[in-house]
Amino acid sequence: MQTNPAFHERLGGIERRIQALEELADPAVRSAARDIVQAVLELHRVGLEKLLEIFTGAGEPGRSMLSAITDDDLLASLLLLHGLHPVPVQERVQQALAGIAPFVEAQGGEMELLQMEDGVARLRLRPGSMGSAPLAALRAAVESALVKAAPDLATVEFEDGDAFPKSRLIPLSLVQAGNNHDRARE
Repeated sequence: MQTNPAFHERLGGIERRIQALEELADPAVRSAARDIVQAVLELHRVGLEKLLEIFTGAGEPGRSMLSAITDDDLLASLLLLHGLHPVPVQERVQQALAGIAPFVEAQGGEMELLQMEDGVARLRLRPGSMGSAPLAALRAAVESALVKAAPDLATVEFEDGDAFPKSRLIPLSLVQAGNNHDRARE
């Protein structure tokens, strides 16, 4: 995926605005603002879904375009936000692990995906005796690769029980289309 600093700055701005919205005293204003954002997100989801249908139906040129879309930070994040990413999370996790494997192996380490279930990736990671990277550095590298490839993972757990909760690339859980869990607090 390509890295886009301006994109990440915009995400931070969105997160700050959501926090400011949540701090408003009037629950009716908060609710109305959420409704507006959810309606806009739903419109975007339907439009993106239609685009994916068009690309999918266009044969090899469409698959090529879809691949370019999923390789782009911004576009992949938009697809993830709407639950439309065409590459299943397990496949993205496996691709990320394949990409980080040479680093782990160069350190003499071993890595294995034990299980993928309910948004949790369970891994076995053992440091090598020949490598210079300690277990914590190997874990950090693996975790970073997985967050980049599959930010929709809930958690990465390592065999010894350590778990690292993940944050989403686009932390808009309060305003995602169809997400009404925060209204119950009002």
